[in-house]
Amino acid sequence: VEECIQSVLNQSYPNIEHIFVDGVSTDGTLDILAKYKTKYPDRIRFISEKDRGQCDAWNKGWLLAKGQIFGWLGSDDTYQPDAVETVVRCFKDTPDAYIVFGDTNMMNETGALVSRVYAEDFDLAKSISTQCYMYTSSVFYKREVVATVGPLDTTINVCDLDFYLRAGKVFKFQRIEKTLSNFRIHKGSFTGSKDYLMFYARENYNVAKRYGANIFSPRGRNYALMSLTHP
Repeated sequence: VEECIQSVLNQSYPNIEHIFVDGVSTDGTLDILAKYKTKYPDRIRFISEKDRGQCDAWNKGWLLAKGQIFGWLGSDDTYQPDAVETVVRCFKDTPDAYIVFGDTNMMNETGALVSRVYAEDFDLAKSISTQCYMYTSSVFYKREVVATVGPLDTTINVCDLDFYLRAGKVFKFQRIEKTLSNFRIHKGSFTGSKDYLMFYARENYNVAKRYGANIFSPRGRNYALMSLTHP
């Protein structure tokens, strides 16, 4: 979590509020957050209370935020040093854009680069039927997006995809040809397992069905294939 905090504190753009929503952790995270809040009272904020999962915590963070541009990081993910400055400049240069996103580095436990995920221009139909080529840690959006399309759906697991599809019906997305964040994958964790691939395929397909995808779409076929090869 300290690497995450430092990556935000060290941004080239200074006017940033960093909010942590903690689910009553007992691993020493709260002590670290308290230390940084004391040192940077105007930049670090946190709450710690029981929640209904990541999507619920995300919604709480939105309600606490005072700024006009929102982003999201996992506690062990980091931003590139000029990520926020790049995003703010893009919003200024593209005033009709309400969601800005870029590429993402996939890192291992030691912080070594494993691969790079290249974003593609947002296409609503393709995002529904095939894939949404955006990694959440590299996505930023104006406050108006949340105010218009509403909070994340806490009844589903891939609430970010559902949010992007709702927003895609209303707002313009702008891709930046630059890596904005570093997403950490832990060996042996659920997100790095075959079970997660199956889970991810199923959950994404179930969300896409809300917006018109069917079993014959690429998302549907991928889910069906995963079900056959990894029951």
